[in-house]
Amino acid sequence: MQIMHTEDTPDEAVAGSPPGLRERKREATRRRVEKAAIELALANGLEHVTVDQICDASDISARTFFNYFGSKENAMIGVGSKLPSPEAVDTFVEEPHGPILEDFLVMLTRTFAERGPDVALFRARRELFSREPQLAAMQMAKMTADRDEFTTIVKRRVANADPDLNEAAQLEEAILVVGVGMGALHVVGHQWHESSGEASLEDLVHQLLPRLRRVTEPSRPPIGA
Repeated sequence: MQIMHTEDTPDEAVAGSPPGLRERKREATRRRVEKAAIELALANGLEHVTVDQICDASDISARTFFNYFGSKENAMIGVGSKLPSPEAVDTFVEEPHGPILEDFLVMLTRTFAERGPDVALFRARRELFSREPQLAAMQMAKMTADRDEFTTIVKRRVANADPDLNEAAQLEEAILVVGVGMGALHVVGHQWHESSGEASLEDLVHQLLPRLRRVTEPSRPPIGA
């Protein structure tokens, strides 16, 4: 019989809380469960971890666990949305402040920063992925789905900025922006991790942009120049 944990009562209270408080409470619960799941997997191996163990370690009920994650693997890779809010997307699409790649990177880093990223959790998850390739593969599948969502968002910006482009050209430009942007975010994430989370993500983006421009410049004058 599943023990009713203390998290069940706060869940009911959270439902009547203001949206900001409600989301913060959900995020805190989600992060606590993710930490517990990852710590158990690192200590015992993925195959030897059960949902009941995760619930006991994070002080929640199985009902609450499945409302958040659905499986122990999802708790380990994390299922919180990394997509920007509708308001952030509208600002990116309708109110551009800089070049499209820069605005795209700023939108994503602000989204990441709003969740209050945890360096210790980030490191533990990287260690777990190195030990459990199947989890890394699941994470890659999630990233592919996110990439498709990002492409749709960027395509809206491209179409808004240059409505004369045909559909195929809009999609190609969006795919290019997202591809370069995701690669740049990998570097930004590495730098943020190396700084133990002290560096500003937006500052890292703006420091990286000159390097991106440098690698796209020709290494020698074009023929005939």
